Amino acid sequence: MKRIVVSILCVIFLTAVAWGQGYLTSIGARVGSNDNFRMAGLTLQQRVFKKLTLEGIVQSDFQKNTTLHLLGEYHHDIISKYFNFYLGAGFSGGWEAFNTSDNALRNQTLGTDLIAGVELTMLHWNISLDYKPNFNIYGRESWYQGQIGISVRAVVLSESNANKMKKEREKRKKEKEKLKLKEEKEKQKSSKKEKSEKTTVEDFLKDLLK
Repeated sequence: MKRIVVSILCVIFLTAVAWGQGYLTSIGARVGSNDNFRMAGLTLQQRVFKKLTLEGIVQSDFQKNTTLHLLGEYHHDIISKYFNFYLGAGFSGGWEAFNTSDNALRNQTLGTDLIAGVELTMLHWNISLDYKPNFNIYGRESWYQGQIGISVRAVVLSESNANKMKKEREKRKKEKEKLKLKEEKEKQKSSKKEKSEKTTVEDFLKDLLK
């Protein structure tokens, strides 16, 4: 058993090193499940600082429960930045069944979330497994619901592509500055030439008037 676990960890490590890829923006699908119902929806993750991301989740069971979540998540490397665990917290709102009875009313709800998970980013894909407990403030009978979720996101903007774009912008900026400097030098040269020609003509006229 130990050999199997070690082998799996080695495969993950080698995969993360060989094919790992950092992301700035990723979007995809999320499936979540708790004791009462399953939900599916969309997830968008955006890096805002080096190890901090914002995640937005919209999910529904397509019956009485539809919720929106906004979470801030701090990431910490496990093997590399491509395979990490994260912890976070945020707010949630939406429309949920008041309780688990068949004739339960659908109420507007507000709550807070915690989240803990692991994620792997490679080959333009980001995969995560998380546990997200929700604490109800109002609108629902149960004050607590836990949810296990799996998310698969496509990397829309990777770290490497963002760096390339940044370098290209800097290159274009330098080229523009060089072109502007060249134009200014040519203007100065042309101005000096005009002044020199003007001085020569004035000296010639003075010589004629003597």
